[in-house]
Amino acid sequence: MNRHYVILHLFCLLLLTACATDPAQRHLYLNDAIKADSFVQKGDHKKAANLYQTLAESKPAHRIPFSLLAAEAFIQSGDSLSAQSHADSINSNLLSIEQQAKLNLLYAQISLSRGDAEQALDKLNQTNDYNLKSADQIVFYQSLAFAHSLTGSQLQSAQARIQLDPLLKDPEVSNDNKHVILNTLSLLPSQTLILEQPSAPDVLGGWMALTIILKSKNTDQEQFQSKLHEWHLAFPQHPADTKFLQSYSEGPQNNFKLPSTIAFLLPGSGRYAQAAEVIKKGFLEAYNHDQSSFKPSIRFYDTSIDNPVNLYHQAISEGAELIIGPLDKENIQTLIFSTELTVPVLALNHIENIAKDNLFQFGLSPIDEINQLISNATENNHAKALILTPESNQGHRIANYLTEYLQESGS
Repeated sequence: MNRHYVILHLFCLLLLTACATDPAQRHLYLNDAIKADSFVQKGDHKKAANLYQTLAESKPAHRIPFSLLAAEAFIQSGDSLSAQSHADSINSNLLSIEQQAKLNLLYAQISLSRGDAEQALDKLNQTNDYNLKSADQIVFYQSLAFAHSLTGSQLQSAQARIQLDPLLKDPEVSNDNKHVILNTLSLLPSQTLILEQPSAPDVLGGWMALTIILKSKNTDQEQFQSKLHEWHLAFPQHPADTKFLQSYSEGPQNNFKLPSTIAFLLPGSGRYAQAAEVIKKGFLEAYNHDQSSFKPSIRFYDTSIDNPVNLYHQAISEGAELIIGPLDKENIQTLIFSTELTVPVLALNHIENIAKDNLFQFGLSPIDEINQLISNATENNHAKALILTPESNQGHRIANYLTEYLQESGS
């Protein structure tokens, strides 16, 4: 349900009930709803959430739509606990089909902010995207792609992004999404791309066929161009047009500027505190011994005291032009899904197949480690492997990755 549509709808309802409402109270409700929406537009989601919460409590006739707006704003502020509380307070028996779809989507976002991909997929699978407004359909497919990538289902993640693409009206955002589709599919073994590829003119089949061709780009250039020409003939209306393929082959453009102030989002306590202290000491030692003219000011923010979204906006308000951190994946996910990144973020961990403007990730994913492991094994002529992994979803995913890459490499 689009937030602006909800606000407009609520305005109409409030006006229709004018006769039964004191004019001063009606004016107050309208002003508060407008003010809450303006807070959202400014990125102050915490204030918006609190105001929507007040409206939900003080206007029982419109409690459900205002509670949905409050839960959404709490998610965007990074406060998943309050979002969960508001979502749980809604009586699902009173919801319209559209409101139920919106509630499921909110629950999925809450689960993703906590790294619970399986629970998120359960809620998304209960949701028909056509019951959502266009803005929420975008969030739906972004969430679906993210959840599948977290469970190691790269093909399903790519499929979700393919369904997302026609909804993206901004050419730059659409272009970034297409890059992620190819990058996601490139993680799959060639055998999987060949055996599970739908026939032309299926759009997914076109992406899979293109991925196979691009994997051979660094071989014979004449043969590569010939295969690319054949692909264009087989998929003439495919979204990966000539303009996109040119931008993809050129790679991302670097418009990064040197920051005058750098903010670190690191935990001061908890299980990551020791790692954070090592990072902090290492950076400060390098910073203090650096003789270059580039000397930005440094600020540290404790993610064990406040959530990363609040700290991100606080850091920006205090002059930060580059954010380094967070360190743990849960905080990174909360930041990614809760706010637009107006200032670049260098996350100190890696979450697979996540594309967002101004997001950079530093850390070895299991796939990166597997590539290095197989490369070292090949160099040392090791042909057999014994895989020992934890009895968990992540353990199974790592074992599957390793098995697929061993097979792909011919080991």
